[in-house]
Amino acid sequence: MPSDRPCGSATACTLRRSAQAWDDLYYLERAAQVQLKAMASGRALKPVDPDVAQRTCEQMRAGDAQSARAHLDSLLRTLRGPSQPLAQ
Repeated sequence: MPSDRPCGSATACTLRRSAQAWDDLYYLERAAQVQLKAMASGRALKPVDPDVAQRTCEQMRAGDAQSARAHLDSLLRTLRGPSQPLAQ
């Protein structure tokens, strides 16, 4: 979900969108894993109240760009190792 705030450059916009896309896909995959485990239990599932779902979405989206960038930076540090700092 693109941010409504302007970017300082095309590179910054691309990085922001890439971080947010990766973050969204990460949480989509985690939600799918949880749902599959719940379905595998064989028990009846209770849907989440729509108001709770809406509030959760709003909370997740608040500060999304910064949170997504921190999340992606964390992954990159893990992949690169501590000896290779991230470019700013």
